[in-house]
Amino acid sequence: MNSKILIRVTKESEIQEKKLVSEEYITDLYIYTKTPKLNLLYRKDTNKLYTINEEGKKLIEMQKNESKIAQINQLKNMISTVNIEESVLDKKKEYTIEGKGNTVTFNAKITTLIMEEISKTINYESYKKSQEEALFDLNLPSNELIENSTFNLNVQGSNIQTKTVIKNIDIIKENTNQYDYLYDYSYS
Repeated sequence: MNSKILIRVTKESEIQEKKLVSEEYITDLYIYTKTPKLNLLYRKDTNKLYTINEEGKKLIEMQKNESKIAQINQLKNMISTVNIEESVLDKKKEYTIEGKGNTVTFNAKITTLIMEEISKTINYESYKKSQEEALFDLNLPSNELIENSTFNLNVQGSNIQTKTVIKNIDIIKENTNQYDYLYDYSYS
């Protein structure tokens, strides 16, 4: 298998004041995510996410976090209304989302880049897979990449904040298959 496109995205995330920098290598076959503590691979052919054991050359399937899914479903049931507003700004879209319930509220602001190149990758499939564990679905088109997002959740007075910003995007023209060796790793 040879990747025909490779886009490198460097992100900085902040969750409850803890920062994390990651790099994503997005192709037409997989998304390889490198973080300081964990490397992940989402494969299009299996529609699954794996942790990577570099020493053993193995892919270990990530199991669904059933307790997280149960928490998300519980929160969804507590939210009576979700409003999503969308505006187009040149080659970007901005989404403003508000959710309200008796004891739960959330708001989010998400900016996406409209990129024809991203529609040639599996970014959309990966996004749809991630929505299985999300509080809301924007139903983003395949040509949009989330550039930055800010999310605030308030549950009975307890506030959780997350923020993610893309720091850099490179469309790599040479050696687009430099990480294809991960496809040869065995499953564990």
